[in-house]
Amino acid sequence: VPVSAVPRAMSGQHKCLAIVLLLTINHLSSIESAFDSGDVGRKHSRATGKNHIQTAAEGAKHTRIRKTRQYDQPYTITPHHHNIEHNSRRKINTNRNHQGSMLSSSKAAAVQQARDDGSFVASRANKNQKLTNGERKSKVPNTLQLVTVMFRHGDRAPEPAEISNFPNYEYANETWYPVGAGHLTNNGKLRLYKLGKTLRARYGKFLGDLYSTEVAVTYCTDFPRTKASAQMFHAGLWPPNKDQIWSEDETLASLWQPIPYSIDPKLNSAMNSFLRSPCFAYEYSRVLQLPEFQQLMFPHEKLLNLLMEKTGMKIDNPLHVWLVRSLFLAQEAMGKMKPDWATENWEEISLVSDIAFSALLYNNDLKRMAIGPILKKILNDCQDKADGVLEPRQRKLIVYSGHDTTVGPLLAAMGGEEGYIDEDGNPLKTIVPSFGSSVILELHKIDGEYAIKILFNEKSPDGKFKPLRLVGYGEYCPLDKYIELTKNIAMDDQGLDKCPDAKHSTSLFDKAVKRKQ
Repeated sequence: VPVSAVPRAMSGQHKCLAIVLLLTINHLSSIESAFDSGDVGRKHSRATGKNHIQTAAEGAKHTRIRKTRQYDQPYTITPHHHNIEHNSRRKINTNRNHQGSMLSSSKAAAVQQARDDGSFVASRANKNQKLTNGERKSKVPNTLQLVTVMFRHGDRAPEPAEISNFPNYEYANETWYPVGAGHLTNNGKLRLYKLGKTLRARYGKFLGDLYSTEVAVTYCTDFPRTKASAQMFHAGLWPPNKDQIWSEDETLASLWQPIPYSIDPKLNSAMNSFLRSPCFAYEYSRVLQLPEFQQLMFPHEKLLNLLMEKTGMKIDNPLHVWLVRSLFLAQEAMGKMKPDWATENWEEISLVSDIAFSALLYNNDLKRMAIGPILKKILNDCQDKADGVLEPRQRKLIVYSGHDTTVGPLLAAMGGEEGYIDEDGNPLKTIVPSFGSSVILELHKIDGEYAIKILFNEKSPDGKFKPLRLVGYGEYCPLDKYIELTKNIAMDDQGLDKCPDAKHSTSLFDKAVKRKQ
């Protein structure tokens, strides 16, 4: 409206008010026009985005994706098409690394190819939907259906069986009183208690605060330290609900309740028998003879000679270096410092230990023999949950209390043949799991589609669970795709009695299996 439309006959005061009114109307009109224009742009953007997502997703429901604060970010399954080797320090498979670098340079094409292969994008159904208070409290979205956790036991004392590998060990006659050889230290107990509290903070709303054997189940290997670790973990995870306080007179009753665990003979065997298998020893020795590993070990010949001199051990493969490192870590957990020569060479000792561990899990055959039945059970539980037939129906949490030789193989096996990548597409290395480290597999239902998410906490109990991205996918992978990725590893038949050479010596493990788990 033009200002000239104000009648000249008006008094000065009225004329000023009229002009202000007209200017206000003009300003509001311009804002309305801007909104109209923006709305057209948004409608066009939504239409374009809808077509794009529907093309990329097989059957995934399209919803609006908007940029907002972290709590409102859509939960997506984002494709990546980089490659991986298990240890970023070691380029063992040159063909894979070459392929990965090529794909990294053409990210857009790789993403499109991954979409064409059937990966999908899932987002929240409502543009304006925010996390509920319960979701904020539990730090996980309400898409969560089932959680599987495997952790390594807490810090422990050395044990006679592993000391027997070390003829020159200075604490050979130590009793490790009052902890006891091979048992948890106080710090080890506290570490698992804090891990339980961390998971209570993360999954509290999902699990509820009333413990029930139908909601959660725990499996342990048949070792005192894994049983004690499970007890400490649950002390942190399940403080008594008001209806579960078992005494009004005892202070402890309001702080702690007993939580049962199970020792399943089949699962216990699956998590412990591979190191005693001549088939596993045969395949492991074959891997060590590969040019890639020979090249990796060549620079460390001086270290191997030093270890033989200092320990009195016959060190003829990197596994023995791993055993030395493990013993010194247990010794330090009891307040006994490692010798100066070990401190001076600790970085190299740790590197060779990682090489040994990566060799244990180098291919699908080794992964299957090490952990195949456990991974098979985990995936069966996920599929049964998705199909609505998991018993009991209220099951939300499955816990495994194990060792470095169970957490490490499971972590590697969960990565399938290709393994994991970080946010920048770089391969993640294989490491020896530390005391209390844990791996988690979450099952989610997003817009009617089931997907898994893998997390790893390397140094419990800092609470920093890092999501692991599978090659070809983002943090989430469709359940059916994941089962396909791991089908050659997740098997009930470990193949521990099917050797190419039944006469092969098990000397690599004769002492190793006596000392450790």
